[in-house]
Amino acid sequence: MKVKKTLAALMVLLMVFCSVPTGASRDPWSSMIVGESFRYVLWKGYDENDEVKLISGTLPDGVELIREYNDTEGVYDFVISGTPMKAGEYPVEFEICPYEAMHSYASLTLKVWNKLKITVTRLPDAVVGEYYSQKIPVTYPEAEFTEWWNPGEGVILEGLGLELKSDGTVCGTPTKAGDFHFYVTVDSLLNLDSDEARIELKIAPPAVPTDTPTPPPTLPPSPTQAGIDARFTADSFIWYFPDEEFELQLIGSIGDSVEIGNVIGDIPEGVKVNAYSFDGEVTVKGSLSAAFAESGGAFTVIIPLKTENATYFMHYLFRPAPKGEMEAYPSGTPLKVPFGA
Repeated sequence: MKVKKTLAALMVLLMVFCSVPTGASRDPWSSMIVGESFRYVLWKGYDENDEVKLISGTLPDGVELIREYNDTEGVYDFVISGTPMKAGEYPVEFEICPYEAMHSYASLTLKVWNKLKITVTRLPDAVVGEYYSQKIPVTYPEAEFTEWWNPGEGVILEGLGLELKSDGTVCGTPTKAGDFHFYVTVDSLLNLDSDEARIELKIAPPAVPTDTPTPPPTLPPSPTQAGIDARFTADSFIWYFPDEEFELQLIGSIGDSVEIGNVIGDIPEGVKVNAYSFDGEVTVKGSLSAAFAESGGAFTVIIPLKTENATYFMHYLFRPAPKGEMEAYPSGTPLKVPFGA
């Protein structure tokens, strides 16, 4: 009988030591969660005098080592059981004491996790056509996300131009505006915990550019003071008549020390700017529709003039002619600030 008990004790001790944490994701000692009940049979005794003692360390708050008689197997179960109250790691050592047999020891590290939980129900807003990347936060990062939805409810992210990464990152370039919601689940292989949540996301339409108010004109600069050898032949504020062809010279000539850069500005379709570098002339010609004029109709032509030491920008603002008396500005009046500023 004593030999039988000793062999049984050694077999169950082997089971205990095989369960000691070794980094495996499904280790029972790493499966405790704050606020959730836990139960695991540490050892089975075959005699009413068998014992298991905690000889070092402390069990997590809310957890204890208990002894229960197992009617089905006719043994005494020594069970780690309870509801842990605080996350952390708890190194402990037990002495396994079979009656009239060799004592052995088991060293374990009990790990208690906070409940895995998705901590938001709404993500920051996205904008159609602008790249988006936001991570769904959880109580600890060692988790994997999957998307799910109830039948007939929620949206599939791929239909919005977005995707859900396994780390919880929602990313992509949205293609559809509106208020949406979708569902996610998150699982942990470390302690077999999981959570799920309904996530809301608003996708705004593309931002509409606003017209920048035109600053008041300033006094025309002196070409000598500005350091530019150029002849300006058009006003800085220019009126055009819708549906009528126009052709206008902006700069008549430039000196040898000045170079015309690439013309920039919001040039509309139907208008062409020509810069003749060999004689320094810049002209603009074209025709704009009444519909364009009614939709705002203003556009700016910006001509860079480069000298050895600096680059100056000439601004010309084109606007549809008003029905009443037109406002006039002197030739060469800059739209922003004097040249060279």
